[in-house]
Amino acid sequence: MLAQKPIIMLNNQFLKIHEMVSRMDAQRPSGADAKKDGLPPARKGKKSKVHYNPVIFHAWCKSCGICIEFCPKKVIGKDDMGAPLVERPDDCIGCRFCELHCPDFAITIKERKGEGDAL
Repeated sequence: MLAQKPIIMLNNQFLKIHEMVSRMDAQRPSGADAKKDGLPPARKGKKSKVHYNPVIFHAWCKSCGICIEFCPKKVIGKDDMGAPLVERPDDCIGCRFCELHCPDFAITIKERKGEGDAL
């Protein structure tokens, strides 16, 4: 019974803090009013998706296939010769698993500047 009291107290404190933050967000100005007050505007809608371009330096690559196996979204595939090939650049989430595990440093991930910057 004694162990439950601190948990209940912490839960009540969390609820109070959550309630305060919710009230503050509701009172936060948005748009032009926020710029006057020097506060960042409240977020509306969903975040825009960041796109990435995997870049393979074929002169450095020994075609070991590690990047292909580590890619969680299967962005990288094999060409006819077994070398890695970026097949679906729009699916890249920028996790950099391929970049971190490449023994030859032959792959890098770059953030796209605009929507039409696909490979």
